[in-house]
Amino acid sequence: MKADKIFTKDWIKLQSYMDTNETDAYYAALSNKICRIIEKTAYGALPFFTGIELKRLGLILSYYLCDITSNWYTWKALTATFQQHYGTYLPFAFKEEYYTDEVNESDIKLLLWMYYYRINESPCHLATDFIAPTNEIIAQASTLIYQLLISEYETAPDNREMEYYKVGYYLSPFYEISSKMEYPTKDLSASGYSQEPPHHFYTEIMEAVGKDLVFLPTYADLANFLTAKLNWKEEDIFPDLKGQHSFVIYANPQKGMLIAPNIGSYIKSKDNSCYDSEIAKQKGLLLYLNEGTCPIDLLKRLEMEKMLPDINTYGMNSDFLLRYFRQESYSD
Repeated sequence: MKADKIFTKDWIKLQSYMDTNETDAYYAALSNKICRIIEKTAYGALPFFTGIELKRLGLILSYYLCDITSNWYTWKALTATFQQHYGTYLPFAFKEEYYTDEVNESDIKLLLWMYYYRINESPCHLATDFIAPTNEIIAQASTLIYQLLISEYETAPDNREMEYYKVGYYLSPFYEISSKMEYPTKDLSASGYSQEPPHHFYTEIMEAVGKDLVFLPTYADLANFLTAKLNWKEEDIFPDLKGQHSFVIYANPQKGMLIAPNIGSYIKSKDNSCYDSEIAKQKGLLLYLNEGTCPIDLLKRLEMEKMLPDINTYGMNSDFLLRYFRQESYSD
């Protein structure tokens, strides 16, 4: 895919002034150079990219460099948030040494990754569909872009005339993540529970079976559990769950009873007869990527008990994956 050409006017759309200058012309030209690089890579050939999308990506990466040379601190603030939550400047494993005030190849990998998933909203159907920041396709493009930006770093002009509130626009897709990073990381340890009286469903399940996780292979097993253990009437059972299988019930002190169908294959437990290591490797990552697959509180509980050993997050922080792909439910 060939990117639409970037003109100086495209660059100054986000500036606080209307007249162009040499700095604007420099960054517009740099944006075009970046686009020419991306066009020749496998990354630029990924689905969902259009000429306009590649053009915007070229501008984003130029703004990234300008952010650093001009001390806007937009990107630095985001990495500081990652550091606060995860103890590392980026939410994925990287080998390169990290410099907080300079261009980093790992930053570019994350920018390319986030931009791809910003425009690609199609759900993954297999874990192998997932493209991580360390994927070879992204790594190849990020290395070439890094080589260009680092060669320009020492001589690139700064731009201190940009209005602060407009600076963030170049990372607008990622400000959404910054806002989600404001939520406390979910703590499902005993000390993380509320001191409020527990939900009655939690109490009933704990009294019935003495544990907060229950595995039920079939809908008939689910119906039997609800009627025999919790004394539900048959008409109260969830008819919309007929045809589903491998249920997991989680008794949560605050939310009561959470039921997730079709996920038992991914969970390793002596109480779970549905566990299948190969299926977990193929599809388990979808719990983090696709809304509606599993309540986040349940997913965190399974993580805490180390019941998801076969799920490969490709070096990415699992909490960040939830915040990124399942923003709607993370704060619930």
